[in-house]
Amino acid sequence: MCVLSDHGEEFMEHGRIGHGHGLYEALLHVPWILSIPGSPARRVEKPVSLVDLFPTLLSAAGIDHASPPGAVDRLRDPAREGEQFAEHKDKRSYRQSIRRGDLKLIRSFKRSEVAGPARSAPPSELLRVGDRYAVELQAGLTDGFVASRIKARPGGEADLIEVKGRLEAATEVGIGLLGLGIALTPETEVYGETVDPEGRAVKPHAGLPVKAVLRAVGDDLLCHKLKLYAPDAAFEPELRGIAAAIHGDRLHIGLLSVSLDEQTVLDLGADPDRLDRTLVLERLRDPSLEAFVANARLFELAGDRDERAPLASHPAIVPLERRLDEFGARISTDPLWTASDRAALSAEDLEALRAIGYAR
Repeated sequence: MCVLSDHGEEFMEHGRIGHGHGLYEALLHVPWILSIPGSPARRVEKPVSLVDLFPTLLSAAGIDHASPPGAVDRLRDPAREGEQFAEHKDKRSYRQSIRRGDLKLIRSFKRSEVAGPARSAPPSELLRVGDRYAVELQAGLTDGFVASRIKARPGGEADLIEVKGRLEAATEVGIGLLGLGIALTPETEVYGETVDPEGRAVKPHAGLPVKAVLRAVGDDLLCHKLKLYAPDAAFEPELRGIAAAIHGDRLHIGLLSVSLDEQTVLDLGADPDRLDRTLVLERLRDPSLEAFVANARLFELAGDRDERAPLASHPAIVPLERRLDEFGARISTDPLWTASDRAALSAEDLEALRAIGYAR
């Protein structure tokens, strides 16, 4: 049996309640209880790292393994001294921490006055896979669409795509929109301008402006919601969803591929305090890039458990910062997993998972 927590909680030790906002010990230090039949009970007082969990569980299960770099099998080597790294990223900050024994360094990054991506950078270098965007579209000179403007649109359900445009075709069971074939189902919610000024019911038809909320199911697109607009509504085609891929001058959202060119306007909610973790880590790999400045605070946990009194000076600050530089450079270049780590589950695998409640 293995029991552990994913995070701790703060109760106003540093002016906040809850978690997910920093790297203090109240948030990082969690219990780890491991029970192995036939093994005597013992307590390990030295702090260990979450990366030690994987090799330790394999060892407990009697599975031969090699510990990943930086990880320790705590059954074989319970008292080994180690370093614990952590990082935290939100919209406006990026922080790293390293703990070695009772010494802990927290380093936070902020933009320098000259920071920020070059204005001449192409849109494909400024967009990020996994972010959600609203893309205003215009017809391309040949086939498909070109993005005229791209806006950052955080939030929304990850598996839903919104498409706005004028219907190219419509039947009782499907619609054509922006070149996509979209299925209508009995569960599709139709709303909006469903009645004309004369009180007659309006059904989807070619030329009608609509917004469709879609969900991909296999190779099919199913319409979750369909909003109808007045036929004369001012309307420009638009696509909203998670960026699935960015290849060269193409942005892929769902099954739609949109061209990017030098005329594409980006409105990404630029914030002078906004940080991009990737750019910070690139700076750590190449110290000549002075786009960010760091503030480091060292705490001695033995006498300052709540991390309220950073030390003004200490000989450990410089070497710990160097270790954080090495940590940042490593995690920015060494992939945690690759395509070869994937495996397709067979029907028998899925049935076994369903039997214990892990698959639908």
